[in-house]
Amino acid sequence: MALGQIKLACEERRIACVWLNLDESDNDSRRHANHLRALVAQLAGARKESKPRSKSAASARHLQQRADWLIDALARLDHEVALFVDEFESITERSVLNFWRDFLLRCPPSVRVFIASRAIPELGISRLLVGNRLLLLSAEDLRFSREEVRAFFDLHQDLTLHPTEIEAIFKRSEGWPAAVQLFRLGLLNPDTRHSLRDLDHSRPRELAEYLTECVLEGQTAEVRGFLLRTSILNRLQRDLCDHVTGRQDSQDMLLRLEREGLFVRALDLGQLWFRYHALFASLLAEQLAESEPAAVPVLHGRAAAWCHEHGLFEEAMHHAIAARNFALARLIFRQWSSRLVAHGEMATIGRWFDQLPAELIETDWPLTIRSVWALTFLHQPAKLDQQLRALNRLRAERQATEAVDESATIRAIATMCADQIEQADAIMATVPVGAGSVEGYDAFERAASENMRAYLLIFRGDLATAHSHLAKARSFNQLGDATFTRGYTACFEGALLVLEGRLDAALACLRNGIAQQRAVLDSSFSTAAIASCYLWALYEANDLDLLEAVAEEYREMLPDTAVPDFFAMGQIGLARTHMHRGRVETALLVLEEAQYIAIHNKWPRVEAMLDLEKRTAALRATSTERSSIRRPRPAKDDPSLLSRALPPPGWTSPATELQGSTRFLLSVANREQAMTPDSSEGPASETAYRQLRLQIEKASLAHAAGKRVVALRAIRQAVGMASRTGLIRPLLDHGAEIVALLKTLLDSDPAFHATAPGRVATSLVSGQGQTIDSAVSGSSSPMLRYSSFTAREREILGLLSRRLSNKEIARRSLLSENTVKFHLKNIFNKLGVSSRLDAYAAIGRLTDTASSFS
Repeated sequence: MALGQIKLACEERRIACVWLNLDESDNDSRRHANHLRALVAQLAGARKESKPRSKSAASARHLQQRADWLIDALARLDHEVALFVDEFESITERSVLNFWRDFLLRCPPSVRVFIASRAIPELGISRLLVGNRLLLLSAEDLRFSREEVRAFFDLHQDLTLHPTEIEAIFKRSEGWPAAVQLFRLGLLNPDTRHSLRDLDHSRPRELAEYLTECVLEGQTAEVRGFLLRTSILNRLQRDLCDHVTGRQDSQDMLLRLEREGLFVRALDLGQLWFRYHALFASLLAEQLAESEPAAVPVLHGRAAAWCHEHGLFEEAMHHAIAARNFALARLIFRQWSSRLVAHGEMATIGRWFDQLPAELIETDWPLTIRSVWALTFLHQPAKLDQQLRALNRLRAERQATEAVDESATIRAIATMCADQIEQADAIMATVPVGAGSVEGYDAFERAASENMRAYLLIFRGDLATAHSHLAKARSFNQLGDATFTRGYTACFEGALLVLEGRLDAALACLRNGIAQQRAVLDSSFSTAAIASCYLWALYEANDLDLLEAVAEEYREMLPDTAVPDFFAMGQIGLARTHMHRGRVETALLVLEEAQYIAIHNKWPRVEAMLDLEKRTAALRATSTERSSIRRPRPAKDDPSLLSRALPPPGWTSPATELQGSTRFLLSVANREQAMTPDSSEGPASETAYRQLRLQIEKASLAHAAGKRVVALRAIRQAVGMASRTGLIRPLLDHGAEIVALLKTLLDSDPAFHATAPGRVATSLVSGQGQTIDSAVSGSSSPMLRYSSFTAREREILGLLSRRLSNKEIARRSLLSENTVKFHLKNIFNKLGVSSRLDAYAAIGRLTDTASSFS
């Protein structure tokens, strides 16, 4: 009622109004986004946008938030907008709630949003109130006062009430407007007036039930029958009501009911669709079930047939299941589910599958395939295993008569998501290239097949061929309007570009992929994978501020990443960022939570990878940071851990490449002076990413062996590759001795500073601060050498080792205290420590220092 009155007031002021009725289906973020896009199209109408789209190169780097697409669309309109959202309590899905929270915080000034909800939604209400951006009306605010109840009845000349009767109505209804209206309608029956005194102790629901009966009794048999028989409908429309009731004048009846205030309101300006007040509808439906139980399934059956014929699949499914007509429900769902899969509306598929008998799905070939699609990405392993068994049983029955296995693509994807790469490859080998049409669901499935082929080729290190399959996938995405597979195409291409050393192109690709998914409210099934890959790319670019912003923006989605390697990449990049910034405890917490998810998803390889990261995190920490760690340390000796963290022989992966520095640092920490885990041969051996990493490791090992010329030559080549590719983090992730090498390189060749690689090296050396710790700062792995320090730094190291104060060091070295502080800062950076106490311990671990300090 309140929303309706506000809407009328807005329309009188010539404000463009749109109305959105929410229900359970809006918890599928992609379906919800479709509804919002329809509203925007309705608002735009024939008007032109007043503000053209623009996107500067400078703004491309900044994080775009999930509601930006809607905010931009509304801001470009040349008129004021009022958006009415009813029954918001239907929304429980976190991604949809987060979308609305973001939208309301940054809503354009030209847009006002009016939300009705029976419960306070989780939309950051407190923040909106503090910012004076929200007017919150509670139930108390909306109740009628005594004066308002009196004024309400004064408006209606069909009743003459005594003040004591009005007082009684106020007390019984507690000012609840719906109850007051029920009283008005019910009091037209004289018997109701005599019963007011008997309602003293009735609860609101009992009162509403009683008054509804009174209202129905006061209607003609014709009106009463129409109200009861149409109460099963979520929405009312002329032809639908005619079909369900057998009448020919439903439009006239709906207009009459609305005019008489019988809890019917129009949902559009053309008065084509109507809806009953939710309370009134539920009470009518209960009375129908009591008075005519046999009629209920018949009416639902009629409604299901009409909705199916007119393409209203959601409502058709609801009515078919209510009618217990599962044959019709199966027919409807066969037709509808292909579209839902192609658009990634997996939550909707899962919701309706739960309402259908299991045997109906498990004996139906198309529905079983689509159930596997949904359950693969909904992270429901028990249900997925059951459906895969049913699918294999149906496959065995069909093999004698069917030449093409239509389930091969999703079985390969499900196997890949279970981290069984070799089995997935074997299944994909059975999928014929170019099979199927290029429209609708078939185009979607072909796009998924091409994505899967590209993914497997990335695992084999054949990036050139992977590119060609992704190009085909993009074409099929366009033909099938498949937003779901489009997201994975962007994800896989972004990873491929990072491995090729084309980091700028990778970041642009992933940003664009996220922007495309943002228009469907960032549904987690594909956006989670893109966001995880984006975290990895940002990490490699050393853009840690933006990485943390993206991680926070998509925090609740990242655990839903269905592709094991991409989940690992995002979590490792985030954990290392915390390590880099001295937040060791937070880094370990990220890795432990990720391990829990890996165990739940049955990803033993990812679990081992995360365990390796935990071990390296402990090595990277300074002694002070290690002493603050409250979590139990990993076991020291686990010979099988490294092999468990690697893919099968002959395969690699982006996560495997990312963790190359981890494996190297662990081998060095164990005093293994060879890169036994990796080699220059095998998958991805020619990629820029692998070549850069191997060059860094060559420099590190040469430096540790005292081969200064070889180390400097290798590190010069490495920083040159980093400059060309934008891959910065591999230089930093291999330990502080690499930064020391870069410093030595800069000191030995002044002309090198002016080159592009020299500028990268200068940035890395000067930007160290107190954040980069040696990966081998523990006593078991002394990598930083005394010879890495300048002559002046060695002098100060000697004085520092005697635990002298800054003032005493300045006096003995004939330097000012400020100059001493400057040198100490550089020394602490190279030692990878943040305090004098840690520095004392680190000095003792330097090589070739004994004679110098004596």
